[in-house]
Amino acid sequence: MSKIKSRLLLFVNNKKISKREFCRQIGVSHTYLNDTAEIGSDKLEVILSSFPKLSLEWVLTGEGEMLKKDDMPSEKNEKNEERIDKLIDVLASQQKTILSQQRVAEKNTNKGSGFDHVQQDDDAECADVG
Repeated sequence: MSKIKSRLLLFVNNKKISKREFCRQIGVSHTYLNDTAEIGSDKLEVILSSFPKLSLEWVLTGEGEMLKKDDMPSEKNEKNEERIDKLIDVLASQQKTILSQQRVAEKNTNKGSGFDHVQQDDDAECADVG
């Protein structure tokens, strides 16, 4: 089996589809990945157009990442979406807390010290305590 076909089998396993399904999607016999013939450029073109996330460099050389960097596997995207939703909920809760604390601070500032009604007499003497 060629190195390219071996890498394609790794991709099929990573994608969690059967070899038969992979072959169906690229329009070849279900035994295509098992035979020893090399993959022609025409088939490689069909594979890459059928699976646009698959990295050509990785298929040909085994170098780099299996999937293009700008595309993540869908399961990672789903996990990220869940995390983002949770973070949005946390931020919304924190925003409510901040607003509530701002209102309390404003009320306390508007109340003043509670001694606003007492006039200060600059001439008044203070009693010496103690």
